Amino acid sequence: MNTSTRRICFTAPRLPLSFSSPSHHLQRAGKPSQQLRAFKATSALRNVQGTHKPPRQSPSEAEPRAQRQQNAIDEEANRNLLQGFKRQAKSKQALLYALIAANTAVFVAWQYGNLLQSQAGEDPTAMRKAHQWKEFMVNNFVQSEENVQKGRWWTYLTSAISQQGILHFGVNMFSLRNAGTFIVHALPQVSPLSFAALCLGSTLASAAAAQWSGRLTGDLRGGLGASGMLCGVMGAATCAFPQQLWVNTAIWFTFDLGILSTDLRYSSPLGHAAHLGGTVFGVVFYLAAIRRGKLPKMM
Repeated sequence: MNTSTRRICFTAPRLPLSFSSPSHHLQRAGKPSQQLRAFKATSALRNVQGTHKPPRQSPSEAEPRAQRQQNAIDEEANRNLLQGFKRQAKSKQALLYALIAANTAVFVAWQYGNLLQSQAGEDPTAMRKAHQWKEFMVNNFVQSEENVQKGRWWTYLTSAISQQGILHFGVNMFSLRNAGTFIVHALPQVSPLSFAALCLGSTLASAAAAQWSGRLTGDLRGGLGASGMLCGVMGAATCAFPQQLWVNTAIWFTFDLGILSTDLRYSSPLGHAAHLGGTVFGVVFYLAAIRRGKLPKMM
């Protein structure tokens, strides 16, 4: 609140002119020096009281001191809180870019295998090298029933950063960045640790849903891609900002559910069960953790 301060000028009262001071008259009358000193002290006191007036207090000065101190404390707390949110946003942004970088690295690894296979020709050594590279990628970056039975548990996680085709990779990374931006900048209460928990939980939930659906329907094809994790992030963001995102999320959820409930699931190249599992986890994570404030502490 802006306050204006008035300038107050103090003017001493004008005294009648005299050619001789009172002390001069007392000395001429032969008064004792004690009376002279008492008169001087009384005159000085009257002059001080008459010329000095207490200054008027401005509205800001009239404000209670305790209230001003409390306002200063509140402003400092708000500045510290805002700085903390900015630091968290940078950390979450770094995590998002790290996920995109990991997906990019695995995508390049798949393309390297395709390059080896295309250049092998009839050379047995080159063909064997290309086959070994492809086998390595399938054994470590594809979620499948075979990998699960052989104890390759890490494929539950690594398959979520694995895309073979350029279209699959481009769409997933573009969507992950857009959905993650809502969590990074628009939900300051979500710490980097909470964002990591959302991504990890969505990945595991989508993998579990895909495995359960495959065993239930007999479709034992392997799966890979970041779409399950993406759907989890999108589900949480949709709950936080329903007006902006609910249409897109509802369309994809209905589409996945419709394909999964028909025989089209056997010919579809998409992991519809993984999409549904990730979305459900994202919604539950928002309702149980983000909305209620039950989140891991800030990093």
